[in-house]
Amino acid sequence: MAGDMTAALRNISIHSNNVYLLARLIEEENALRVLGLELDSVNEVVALPTSKIQIARKIVASAYASPKMPRKGYRSLMGSL
Repeated sequence: MAGDMTAALRNISIHSNNVYLLARLIEEENALRVLGLELDSVNEVVALPTSKIQIARKIVASAYASPKMPRKGYRSLMGSL
């Protein structure tokens, strides 16, 4: 997981000219919020707010309970996650 965090931070810094449109700095300078994800470069951690986790769990649970899922529903599910 630490490698994934390092790669994510490396890619964000490469595209730093465009990141300001999607991200904003958190109080500390070692943390960055991008599309709802909080990237911490010191602890090498990616955090997701609990509200988003709860929403994702509900979406996945409803899809799991369904015996069949149309392609459009699957794409909608993947897009919402």
